[in-house]
Amino acid sequence: MSEKSKRRQVGRPPGNSTDKANLREDILKEALEILGEQGFTHFSLKNVSTRVGVTPAALYHYFANKNALIEETLGHFVLPVVYGLWELMDLEDDPVKMVVALMDRLIEIANSSPWFLPMWARELADPAQPLRRYLTQNVDPQTIHRFCEKLRKAKENNIVNPDLLPDMLYISLFASIFIPLLSISSWTDSWGFDITPERLVAHIRSMTLKGVFMPHVEIAFKDSPPLTLPEPPPKPL
Repeated sequence: MSEKSKRRQVGRPPGNSTDKANLREDILKEALEILGEQGFTHFSLKNVSTRVGVTPAALYHYFANKNALIEETLGHFVLPVVYGLWELMDLEDDPVKMVVALMDRLIEIANSSPWFLPMWARELADPAQPLRRYLTQNVDPQTIHRFCEKLRKAKENNIVNPDLLPDMLYISLFASIFIPLLSISSWTDSWGFDITPERLVAHIRSMTLKGVFMPHVEIAFKDSPPLTLPEPPPKPL
């Protein structure tokens, strides 16, 4: 919880328009934190209002109900992340540069938006989570089809591993990056392995790209994107 939220007096929302805008932003940020920590199942307006420091009734000045708050939170934070990923698929025609750029963006997301990893993992385990439905309604599916088509052509040109399924590469990239990050505390804290951010990035790149592309394909890397190993997630209340 931010210091600003802690100091806010519990009660009705402020009357000043600037303060109202700030409070709305605080509500969305705290809603995002709860979704990342506890998922959609445990999400409630009461939890959000407690974090922000207002009464539950005050939230209705901004959002009609819990689902409205969830949808605006996803639109405010999640959609820009997904749009940024899918933009890369259309910007790059070279399949090698496209996959490298996509992988580096995923590593960057893991570092800059740590809430995205547990949210993605919960959605993967439970398709009934609202995230998949929301993205299906708000993201153009043709982008992923164009991505897969580029990989099919690369496969025909002996650039991509012949055993690779182009239709599964997008989700496989997520898994090869996010699963090691989500489980890193087990390997470092519980088992005592020495895994630095630099070594983890090198591992992800090597394992993923050498499995995707044929041995003769040259892969150019930029400097490793910054990576901070995540803290173990807090337990739900």
